[in-house]
Amino acid sequence: MFGHSMGSMIARGYAAAYGAGLSGLILCGTSGQFPNAGKLLLVLKDLVDEGKGEETDSSYLEELMGWMTERIEQPKTPNDWISSDPDIVADHANDPFNNFSTPPNIRSLYYFVQMMEKIVGTEWAEKVPVSIPVYNIAGDQDPVGQYGEGVYGCIELAGANRTYFLLVLHL
Repeated sequence: MFGHSMGSMIARGYAAAYGAGLSGLILCGTSGQFPNAGKLLLVLKDLVDEGKGEETDSSYLEELMGWMTERIEQPKTPNDWISSDPDIVADHANDPFNNFSTPPNIRSLYYFVQMMEKIVGTEWAEKVPVSIPVYNIAGDQDPVGQYGEGVYGCIELAGANRTYFLLVLHL
């Protein structure tokens, strides 16, 4: 199974739930743990429980992903982390199937953060069968993988009994 970016998060969840049916897992541009995800999950759950799930509020998306532009000098958009090429950032922002340019409603963001929290930590790693070789492709300038640190964290969770390959691209 191959998953890139958000697809890699879905693939990690799938491998934990149905890994016995996989012969391998390739993760490209996957994440570690987003810094504010755990705290934000509780806030979003409360809002959903209060009946505010269909509302939108861009501040919650900013809280989840705003840190991703911290290393960019004078970012012009919240999505500048995607590429140093402004045309690619604009293309991404205009793609109705691939963007967070329009904030998702609170319920959707809650489900997204809930998924993210399920694919980190030892509890997740223990659910992935050790018989599955895992190949992880990451960039050391990709904020999604915490500039490589989050990806190395996935390897530590994988444990010594797993076949794990890592390719970190240094640009």
